[in-house]
Amino acid sequence: MIVDPNDFFRNLTLSICSSLDLNLAMRRSLNYLRQVFPVEELMMNILDNNAGAVRVVSRVTYDDSKPSSEVVVLPSAFWEWLKTQTPPIPRIMNSEIMKGVPPEFLKHMPHRAMPESEMVVPLTMDGVRIGVMIVYAPDGYPYTQEHLDLMTSVTEPFALALANSITYHGLKQSRD
Repeated sequence: MIVDPNDFFRNLTLSICSSLDLNLAMRRSLNYLRQVFPVEELMMNILDNNAGAVRVVSRVTYDDSKPSSEVVVLPSAFWEWLKTQTPPIPRIMNSEIMKGVPPEFLKHMPHRAMPESEMVVPLTMDGVRIGVMIVYAPDGYPYTQEHLDLMTSVTEPFALALANSITYHGLKQSRD
């Protein structure tokens, strides 16, 4: 399917910015993405170095088969290993690339241990990494650079939605 990058940006931005309820906005985004290319799951995480954990703040699947949020505590060695990695850039992850991740860390990660294909897109605000968006392909469907380029084009709206959601929930908790 040929996708106009401007239409993709507009439609996906409208989807992710459609609600302060991040799960609802992610559901709408997943529904739009499924019209463009095969996608099984869309997830947004925050890396919390202080707590030594990855917090899944939103996860939507087409069949709602996984929890929408969770906290995964990672060993301190993971954080040391993460520091040795190149600066965070959008990338396509597959089983070949995942072989470079120390096996002891894979069991802790809140995604499939050996993905066939997924796009990992860091989310930043004002130059600070605030989270990561992960798009999972169905088995047997490899993502391409064209898919990654499309998803990379929407990092700012997704980062803004994540930041707004965090702020909104913090304010709501303070108020309550």
